[in-house]
Amino acid sequence: MKKKILLVITVVLLALSVAAILCSCEVLKKIPGLNKLIGGDDTNVTKPKIVSVETIKNEDGWLESKEYLFNKNCTNPMPVNDNESYFIVINYYNPSNLSISSVKVNGSKIDSTAFAEGSDSQQTKLYYEVGDNAKTEILTYVIGNVMYVNGTSTVRMGLGDDLDPEELNVQISVRPQFKLTLQRMDVDYRAAKAEERAADTHKQEDL
Repeated sequence: MKKKILLVITVVLLALSVAAILCSCEVLKKIPGLNKLIGGDDTNVTKPKIVSVETIKNEDGWLESKEYLFNKNCTNPMPVNDNESYFIVINYYNPSNLSISSVKVNGSKIDSTAFAEGSDSQQTKLYYEVGDNAKTEILTYVIGNVMYVNGTSTVRMGLGDDLDPEELNVQISVRPQFKLTLQRMDVDYRAAKAEERAADTHKQEDL
């Protein structure tokens, strides 16, 4: 009988100990920054948001060019020629500088290891290029889930208050360049023919 009582007391004490540990963990999670250190999500962060998506050419000084500044707020597709390259840039409001894990474009997941140079916690740059045998067409890119890391969790990023979901779709207008070879139009072929006939006449007279 005493053994049963001791066993029950032991089980109760063990249960109380486990409950105390769980409660202490919940308290620890509420301490700013400490939850992240113990492997949880940092609750003392500002959730990042997508604020804009734009297309830019892969050219030095492009962001200061007249073409970019004139069309910056335009919704028309950005024109590119064959053999040109460009970036799709996703800009974030991310004051807590949480790392961007991946982005989906046209349903395909792109991990952070494939982001273009210049990508950071405030923007993601994706590199694309037009081949030398390109045809005239409109390319559409649909930005899907943007995932960021908070502690041990990967979280889907929301949209900024001023961003319309339709603005996640951007377009590129491919306009291949064609090389034309033009013949000179200032040559008087009739005069040349007349000179040939005159030369033939002189040869006949000499004979």
